[in-house]
Amino acid sequence: MKNITARLIGEHSAGMTAVQIYNGDRLVWSHEYFTDGATHQEYIDRMHQAYDDMVSCADYAQYEGCDYNDDMSVHDYDDGDTTGVDLVYDNGEWTIIDPTMHGQNMDFLRYNRDRLPRAFERLAPQYTKESA
Repeated sequence: MKNITARLIGEHSAGMTAVQIYNGDRLVWSHEYFTDGATHQEYIDRMHQAYDDMVSCADYAQYEGCDYNDDMSVHDYDDGDTTGVDLVYDNGEWTIIDPTMHGQNMDFLRYNRDRLPRAFERLAPQYTKESA
């Protein structure tokens, strides 16, 4: 088995948050966590679920809700133009790819700040409990 990693994808216009899981370089699972009409609590719950899916990414084969294209390939939310990778989770380590955070991914940090490792605060002190 190759290295399983998770990427948090955000849209520059603040319109979506998605997680993509890779086995090596191969996209094996993806899911978008926000849809219009969610209550505030549903929104927070989805940000928590995105976190849970990232930190448990090695178990992706047991996940439900993978987003597929019409040809049944896993949907790639990172188009590199209107969306981008903000965070990567790899074997217990978090890496900030884009510290400006795309759209709703700032909320991912805000609503999961008590769940993110203490080391994460050193990587991104602007997202600590005191600043949220």
